[in-house]
Amino acid sequence: MYVPQLIRSLLRLGLYSEKAFVVVTFLLSTDAFRLSLSPNKTRLIFLLIYTISLSLIVLRWKRCLLGIMRAGNLFPYILVGIAFLSLQWSQDPLVTRGHLRDFIGITIFATYVGTRYTLKEQFEMLCLTLGLATFLSMVYGFAKPADGVHPEPIFDGAWRGIYNHKNGLGSLMGLSAGFFVLLARSRLCPSWLAWVGSIVSIFLILKAKSGGGRVTFLVLSVLIPLYGGLRFRSKLIVYFAILVVLIGGVMGVWFGDNSGLIFESLEKDDTLSGRTPVWELMLETSREHRWLGFGFKTYWLGFRGPSAYVWLNSTWRPNYGHNGFMDLLVELGVVGLSVFLLAFTLNLLHSLRWIVNTKTMETLWPLLFLTYLVFANITETRLVEPKSIYWSLFVIIGLLPMPPSLDSAREPEDTLPNSISEQERSVQPTWK
Repeated sequence: MYVPQLIRSLLRLGLYSEKAFVVVTFLLSTDAFRLSLSPNKTRLIFLLIYTISLSLIVLRWKRCLLGIMRAGNLFPYILVGIAFLSLQWSQDPLVTRGHLRDFIGITIFATYVGTRYTLKEQFEMLCLTLGLATFLSMVYGFAKPADGVHPEPIFDGAWRGIYNHKNGLGSLMGLSAGFFVLLARSRLCPSWLAWVGSIVSIFLILKAKSGGGRVTFLVLSVLIPLYGGLRFRSKLIVYFAILVVLIGGVMGVWFGDNSGLIFESLEKDDTLSGRTPVWELMLETSREHRWLGFGFKTYWLGFRGPSAYVWLNSTWRPNYGHNGFMDLLVELGVVGLSVFLLAFTLNLLHSLRWIVNTKTMETLWPLLFLTYLVFANITETRLVEPKSIYWSLFVIIGLLPMPPSLDSAREPEDTLPNSISEQERSVQPTWK
């Protein structure tokens, strides 16, 4: 009599534990607690994460293999292969090897999440992760200002929360505010709770004094209702495209006439805080290894690497290119950048199919994230990074199965490969 109840309790505990593992990994891969954790502790934690992820894949290898075979986009794995092959032409193979361990490891974790959970479940865990990041950053800002606030006078008291820089906090809170707006319009949790999350995220953007975070949130807020319109059959794509072009044209003209005021309001200069000259110098050096680049993570090696040319000819000495696309170009060349753009295009089309063929708000998150990814990589590098939640989500989106056809009346969740058995789903925890 009590045996089935015991089994159900253990099963429920296992489900909670797996989801907790995913949420904690998501949070750590946002680069949280870097100031609190030593490099050795961080390395050990992520090695444990990779080991657990690989073990979970092995335990469900058939289901994982089926999920990969049904995936809409495998180009991210090709890019991982190119990064691995770059050991042959890397400027420093030891550096490349160290970063490859984390790059492959986080891809394994993303493969586990992408083949284990449905799109709805992924969205729930992402929102929980962003909620934790928001709450903990508030705690650090108010209760631990020595860690949560920049001590340097140049930052004028800007908050950094659980991150090591205000830009990291501001950028993630831009995504967080947008996702909570999306969550508020869904039925996955009480709407008031989601609105509180969005308001707190906006508060943190302002405290971080992050121009990028402000722009990101404003853009995502405008795009959410536009993307939502795509749910009502494909003919609206035409109207959607026209609207986007019109808005883009108006904004482009307005930007050209008021660029000085815009940069002043964002506390930037017209070279984006000195980044533009750095990009020009990177383009010059990229011609030396145009097709395959200088090797994964071996461009920025100070004076002993290709970055020496940038340092000698720039007014400052950056440790990375402050543009994800530029860094990918100099590391893996035209070939690597082209593979990524192919993967991005397929993910974009795949995300659009899900929106057009479903009626639920949570299916907007892949397209919303891809939009964010572009904006986040204009002035920062968060595109192809080891131990990064951004790369994880990019791989996860590529692993989404094909959505139901336009003529299908089934719900999108029914078309997904079962990530959990029926018995497990009967005791699966919900937000309600």
